[in-house]
Amino acid sequence: TAPVIIGDPGRGMEDLMIVNQVWGLPSPNEKGLLINARSETVQEKPTFSRGIRQNRCVIPARCFYEWDPHKNKASFFPQNNDVIYMAGLFERPRELGGSFSRFVILTREADEIVRPVHSRMPLLLTAEQVPDWIRNNDCVEELLKTVPAPLYCEKEYEQMSLDL
Repeated sequence: TAPVIIGDPGRGMEDLMIVNQVWGLPSPNEKGLLINARSETVQEKPTFSRGIRQNRCVIPARCFYEWDPHKNKASFFPQNNDVIYMAGLFERPRELGGSFSRFVILTREADEIVRPVHSRMPLLLTAEQVPDWIRNNDCVEELLKTVPAPLYCEKEYEQMSLDL
């Protein structure tokens, strides 16, 4: 589970709240969980159509990480050491009784900092964009194309090779 920012139903447009949700939606073919959704195609996919229209959320974090091809972990932080805000969608799966919500993180093509490690990265929003992402349907198309603020990468270690 993770803390997720959603709109507070029954309150005004500006009210947001933090709830705990489970990461991952059941796959339509019942083989595992979907943890990410591509921002470029999310509006076309039946699995995510309701979420993108009605159930947008934001996942706050200090950083995100990816694994490089050599299975080394690389963590990515905002250059200002602020919180990052990852765009997401949530659902209450009917087959699980709808008693709790599950979310996915939207991804986009990696920027020049992330690309050496992985081809995809989370769709990152600014703090100012969070309310519009959650509440304003008119902004969704534009926010799906958001370019992230500069990041920096930290690795616990990097595998080196020797050319003999």
